Amino acid sequence: MFKTRDKFHNLPGIFHVFRCPDCLIEYVEAPKNLADFYVDNYFKDEVIENNSLFKLKKKIIKGTFRRKGMLRRRLNIFLSSFIAALPRQKGKIMDIGCGSGDILYLLKGAGFDVYGIDISQYAVGLAHKHGLNKVTCGMEDKLKDYQDDYFDCIRGSHVLEHMVDPMNFIALSHKKLKDGGVLLLQTPNTNSLGKLFGKHAKFYRDIPRHLILFSNKSLKLALAQAGFKKIKMEYRCAFSDFRDNLFYFLEDAGGASRFGLRKKLRDNLLTNFLFLPIDLIVGVFGKGQTLTVIAEK
Repeated sequence: MFKTRDKFHNLPGIFHVFRCPDCLIEYVEAPKNLADFYVDNYFKDEVIENNSLFKLKKKIIKGTFRRKGMLRRRLNIFLSSFIAALPRQKGKIMDIGCGSGDILYLLKGAGFDVYGIDISQYAVGLAHKHGLNKVTCGMEDKLKDYQDDYFDCIRGSHVLEHMVDPMNFIALSHKKLKDGGVLLLQTPNTNSLGKLFGKHAKFYRDIPRHLILFSNKSLKLALAQAGFKKIKMEYRCAFSDFRDNLFYFLEDAGGASRFGLRKKLRDNLLTNFLFLPIDLIVGVFGKGQTLTVIAEK
């Protein structure tokens, strides 16, 4: 298809993006030193930063799992789908690629039994500082160390595209979930409006950390082949992918800086809400770029 480089951290290397003509999955060859591309500043400690978005997540998660106020709980469940991929029922949850564990920290406070795995020892250290002692360092295949039928939910928010072998992860998840357990994924959808921006689309920006990119159709097929049922797909986001795509397209063309559009497009919440309706409308037709999948065992 095309070749690209690390546009987020400017680490060395040229990476070729390929597409399988049969399944339409897009991929790059994983670097041998993949962990080196996860520099420390790739991870944020949202618990310490305690910014406005983290406070909002905390409020919504707390409201979602409160025992009283069914109407308010339903409202919080609806709002939560825009800010994070979250489980609907309490239980034992594994968060793959949990980073510093901000979501696990909030879910633990809501009564969950929380586990996590992350490739970065630095991120795992941050998680341990916040009392998340069941977070361990490793890649997705470390899931095999846990007994079968163990988790109520396995979560991977914007992590499937980072995996060396996502098909193995999906199969492992099916084994490790209890009957009726849920695999909760959030990942870019290559069968989306973002394709209009070609190689400038946001889901290509994080290469080589983005190793394999699915379309909604290819991911649904992979989940069904692994034995998952009741596969539900949603397209909701609080931050406009269309705006980000437009910004990166202009940045690559030199226009974002030349015309002073960087702050207007990338850092201004008003432009986010201006473009967000585009994302929500195309999501109705299955063309949303932020894909959330809920698959039941």
